[in-house]
Amino acid sequence: MDHVLPSCGVAGVAWLPYVRILGLSNLARVAGLFVRELQLPKRPTTQIAACLHERLEPKGIGVVLEFTARGARAGHQDCYLGAGRARLRRPQHTR
Repeated sequence: MDHVLPSCGVAGVAWLPYVRILGLSNLARVAGLFVRELQLPKRPTTQIAACLHERLEPKGIGVVLEFTARGARAGHQDCYLGAGRARLRRPQHTR
């Protein structure tokens, strides 16, 4: 989706900690900072992953956004977008 549409949904964040850990309420706060801005739907995933990767320095991080587009012509469209950083793609058991 390359359009700015009103939407509502759920964010999923997974990471392999290295030095620092973070509580669930702080993860929700970070995700909320980027999702509330009016922007293209695919940007928040990369922004959340980049912010957490920069601050926490994890071994790997993955972010998935699942949302439903709302609007007069949108109907009921479920969308899934994801972004990852670092070593989540290899080795095979971390996928």
